[in-house]
Amino acid sequence: SASFAFDDVHSFSSTFIMDLRVSDSRFVRAQDTQKRENFDITSLGLPQSLENQISPQYRRFPAVAPLSASREPRFSSCVCALYTPAQFARFIGQQAKLELNLPLDGRRRFQGPILAVEGDAVVIEQDGVAVKIASGNMHKAKLVAEFAPPAKPGKTPKKAKSDK
Repeated sequence: SASFAFDDVHSFSSTFIMDLRVSDSRFVRAQDTQKRENFDITSLGLPQSLENQISPQYRRFPAVAPLSASREPRFSSCVCALYTPAQFARFIGQQAKLELNLPLDGRRRFQGPILAVEGDAVVIEQDGVAVKIASGNMHKAKLVAEFAPPAKPGKTPKKAKSDK
């Protein structure tokens, strides 16, 4: 399988936004030697009428392989674009990345938790300081949710030490 996706969001003003998306996915069925043809889906409790609707060439049980370290997902975050102060208000406390049209305090890029929404402005924490950013000055804004890496097999998470 191979795929790619490109998503670019431009905010020309607070009321004019352009979102450009291009993606392509390709699925290649791997040739395998497992005997999986003529799988009877009625053995799973599904009705015979559904079995009759499936062409015989597609009646194969999917290959099942255990996940190994090399097959784990490589994506560490989910990115969602933010456009309006109301959208920022829904995600107070979450991490966000912002790029500004005009620099604020000498910088155009900010990243940190969303603290509040005040009218048409968003308050974000940057380096331990609350920064108020007008929505009209935002070029791009994205919500970034970080996921914890999966636990290793056979390992249990460390417990916090309790005071005795």
